[in-house]
Order: sequence, then C-alpha cells, then structure tokens
Amino acid sequence: MAGTLVERLAPVSGPRHSSAAPGTGGPPVQGQSRVTVLPIDMDRVTTPVDERIYGQFLEHINHSVEDGLFAEQIRGAAFEGDDFKTYWESFSDRGRVEIADIEFQNGQKSVRLSVHGGSAGIRQHRIFLDQGFKYDGSLCDKREQGFPQLMLRVRSSRDGTVASIPLVLTNADWQESPFSFTSSLRDTNAAVEIVATGDGTALVDFISMMRTDVRRDGMLRPDLLQALRELHPSFIRWPGGSFASTYKWKEGIGRYASRGYHPNTFWGGYSDYFGFGTDEFLGLCRKVNAEPLIVLPASGTKPEQIEYAIDWVHYLNDPATTEWGRLRASNGHAEPYGVKFFQIDNEPMNNSFTPEQYAEIVNVYGRRLRAIAPHARIVACGQKRSNDMAWSEKIIDLAGENFDVLGCHN
Repeated sequence: MAGTLVERLAPVSGPRHSSAAPGTGGPPVQGQSRVTVLPIDMDRVTTPVDERIYGQFLEHINHSVEDGLFAEQIRGAAFEGDDFKTYWESFSDRGRVEIADIEFQNGQKSVRLSVHGGSAGIRQHRIFLDQGFKYDGSLCDKREQGFPQLMLRVRSSRDGTVASIPLVLTNADWQESPFSFTSSLRDTNAAVEIVATGDGTALVDFISMMRTDVRRDGMLRPDLLQALRELHPSFIRWPGGSFASTYKWKEGIGRYASRGYHPNTFWGGYSDYFGFGTDEFLGLCRKVNAEPLIVLPASGTKPEQIEYAIDWVHYLNDPATTEWGRLRASNGHAEPYGVKFFQIDNEPMNNSFTPEQYAEIVNVYGRRLRAIAPHARIVACGQKRSNDMAWSEKIIDLAGENFDVLGCHN
C-alpha cells in the first residue's frame, strides 16, 4: 500500500523566482502556501526496529515502589530510623508508649506499650479500604511483663469502627499474630490502631496489612499494575538510580517480616523494608510480559563486592540443585528465572568515577558474567548527558569486549 505525506510550507516571505509547478497555472504568488506531495511506499521494509528499544525503568523514587506499586498499606512497619515519629501517633490513658531499643529480626527498634489498668496504643491514618474486600495481615508481638491484652482496631474517617480484632499473647516469646477482616465501606483515609489494655507491658513490631487477594497475587497495587501493563514495556530495568549501587539484594528475599531496612537516602529517606525484592520484581515482569533487566550493584572491584553481585546472578539463574538455586526454591521459585539482561551498576558518574575507573569495573564484572551467563546481554552505562560523547567513547575503547549494549543516560 502506498501513502502520501503532505507538507504545507510556510507562506513565502519574499520574491520567489521559479518555474511554475505542473498544474498550478503559473509561478507561486507571494504570501501563498504551496503543497509538496511525497510518495511513501509502505510495502517496502528497510531496517527493522528491535522492539526492545522501548522499555521501562523502575526506580525507588518518589514512592513509585514503596507506598506505591508495592501494595503494603502500613508505612514505617517496623519503627526503624525515624519511622515512629514520621508515620505513627501515640495515645494513652494511664499508660505509656515508647520506642524500645530491642533487636528483633533485622531491626533494632520496637514499640513498648505499658498499661496499668488503662490503655496505651499507636495509630496510623491514611489507610485505604474498599467496600466488600477482605484485608489481612499480621504483627509481631511479645508479652514482656504482666498480662496485657492487645487489640487491633480499624476505624473509618467518620469515627465508625470497621473491625476490632483481639490478639492473643500466648507466651513471653516473640510471635506473629495474624488478623483479617472484610471492609463494610469505602474509605480513603481510615486508621489502624494497636491498643494494649489491662495491666502489663507488651512489645510490638513489624505490622503488615493489605488486601487479601492482592497479597496472594504478588502484592502489587491493581490499578498501578494495570497502568504499567497498558504501557506494554518490552523490558523493565530495576533497581534504579544511585540506589542501585547500594542495593542489598540478599535482604530483599525470603520471609517478608525478616527482610532488611534501608531507607532510600537518595530520594527523601523514606522507609524501605525491602518487601518489594527480587522475587516480587520477577513476578511483576511475568504479569506484564516484560523481560527483566537486573542492575547489579558494582561500585567497586573488591572481591567481596564482586561476589555479592555474582551471587545474585546465581540466585536468579542457577538450577535448584545448587546452593543459590536451593535458596530460590525455598522462597517458592524452583525453576530458574533465566534472566537474559544484566546491567553493570547505574549512574557511575554520581559515584565520582572517571570513565577509566568505570571501564575497569565493566571489564571485571563483564568477564565474570560472560563465564556464568554466556547467553545474557550485558549493559554498560554510557554518557549521562547527550553531549558528553567522550565518556561513551572511552568506555567502548577500554571495555567494549566485555559488554553488548551501551545504556546512555539522557
């Protein structure tokens, strides 16, 4: 099929001396427009464009993941850093609420609720509820002294009670107390409370709550997941920004409540309890039919830095008969993910690397990747701005044999 591109030129601004175009009856007149017809043969294929030229870059920035795509409703879930004063408020009647410096899981802080015939509790607002949906979650608690009673309450913004759920403290050891309820209303600003009553002291840590169906299906917010799906990305690159250089992937696998705590200091310092980790990201890619592009932390060439990054490749792609494959299988993914794209760090300029220093990193990591993932495509970082071609040219000259794709940051 042939098509035509019609180009309307700007009005003539001065005398024009040319012969008359066929069929116009004479030369163009000053101030008029003329039309040029360009035939286009749409049946003739020249150079195919690789569909992978278009993808998405998922970065832990501006709550795009935490408090965004990741469907966890509770912010500051384990009270580390400044989370308690940032996200929670306390209340008491003949009681006391305080932060206790107690090691639990991978954290250093818990909330202590002390009561003497009254009540003491903590509250968080901005909880989203949808009518008719079931919500579930859990919190870790411990009876420290006496015999206090614990209650989880969900309150609507109109001062009504949506749910009141007793939490039984069975012994003096840490335990995980599950809860669930079905919301009778839609409320975009509900509140969740954990309240101690009676007489004694209880410790509370790591609280989680989300829609039950969402938790079972990858813990991704349905509306944002659908929006991402409709973009039809051929690949998704993660993690991103300078955050990628410091990403602790081993703390983002396994049981949710026992993962690490690393606030994103590059973008505002907000909480990241690594609930959205490797397996969640690979699940996202499957749901939107996109290839995963894993950005390996590679901020240096010390042996321990190299092995940390290479262990991630083994976790992703090794069979379940190997050390890292067995660990992946124990986390619910027996089959290797077969990741085909790996990037060697991200934004190395922000780490004050020269192109020569970064090229050395690419050579070291690239050779290791060639050995353990021979079929993978390796991405190196190109220039940060489009006019800085010297960086990219230097990387190609010094390390071109050890990568396949240059990812330019424009």
